[in-house]
Amino acid sequence: MMANPTDTATTVSIWQSVVMVLFTLSMISERIGTLLKLCFTDASNAIGTPLQQKKHELKVLLIALFCGILTSFIAGSDLFYLINHNGGLLSYPAQLQPEHIIGTILTGFFISLGSKFWHDMLDIILQFSNLKKSQATTALQKVADNEQRQAMNKASSAVGVLRGITGFQGFEPDNDSRKVILKFHEVVSDDDVKKLNHYIGEGAYKIEKSDLKLYGNGN
Repeated sequence: MMANPTDTATTVSIWQSVVMVLFTLSMISERIGTLLKLCFTDASNAIGTPLQQKKHELKVLLIALFCGILTSFIAGSDLFYLINHNGGLLSYPAQLQPEHIIGTILTGFFISLGSKFWHDMLDIILQFSNLKKSQATTALQKVADNEQRQAMNKASSAVGVLRGITGFQGFEPDNDSRKVILKFHEVVSDDDVKKLNHYIGEGAYKIEKSDLKLYGNGN
């Protein structure tokens, strides 16, 4: 069974909002983390002995996690609330309620992945969103083209009936509305409109006034 395009678009929109929030919070967390690293880490350990390097990496990781969780609590970004409320944030003191603590800590872990990670994720989601929109547009275009083709075929099959309608001058496709243009040099009666609806299809054509008289049948 094919997925509903509307449901897919809604899901993509929700995740786009969530990822944008996480991207923004991750940048804030990184700024806080940079300040803490300058205060509590020794940059020389990054190029020291293997043991010093591992300790330095662990300290940097813990600082990133701490800053992510801190930022998450301050912003009130419960992961589950974000997803269920289209990227919405909790207001104080709701973020301190027990039911939101686990989701807020999870958000902190995700924030600690860094802004580059979430920037890349946002790019992927936007590309996917644009792809789905393009596919939906193409599908709608195919449907419109098919409906117009069917209407043109019906008009061609019923040309004898159309010529019997007073004032009929011809028909042609309308590439803007994807309908069939029926040209008449006189006003079409309600009974004749019913004929057009029967032979071509209601909503599949447009009637246009024409001053030309192409047929010499007295119409």
